[in-house]
Amino acid sequence: MNAITRPPVRWHGAKFLMSRQILPHLPTHRLYTEVFGGGAGVLLHKPRSQRHDGERSLHYVDPPYVHETRSMFKGGKSAYKHEMDLAGHNRLLGALRGLRGMVVLSGYAHALYDAALEDWRRIEFKAYADGARERTEVLWINPAASAALDRERAGLGVTPLFTERGAA
Repeated sequence: MNAITRPPVRWHGAKFLMSRQILPHLPTHRLYTEVFGGGAGVLLHKPRSQRHDGERSLHYVDPPYVHETRSMFKGGKSAYKHEMDLAGHNRLLGALRGLRGMVVLSGYAHALYDAALEDWRRIEFKAYADGARERTEVLWINPAASAALDRERAGLGVTPLFTERGAA
């Protein structure tokens, strides 16, 4: 596959340029989902797979960020066609906590997320958004994804999908 050098579409909040910082925090997985596709910046840099939730699934979630954490555009109107209020963010967090697979969630720091995900790994890095203003991007990584990353980084590899008969 040829390297993708430009996003196919421009999208507010796209992660195309940040994908180099996000991909190292995605553990090896069998299936991948990207719940809020946006401009598909991370998805386009990944091998293709079908969608499913299981122990070897990885869900990358990049929702519209909490209103208070971001700039609003166009005279106070949102840059997104579809928004989420705090109740929607609460529902999302509950759904993510209920997934069996690995989850990596992008956002800007907010008390709601920090409280709901206090047992998840939290990574921060500098990013540019809102007209090239420096921001701090946060990745919340659930315990399943954290454990998989720790195993990989310790050189323990990943659990094979299939084993030979008699191997053990």
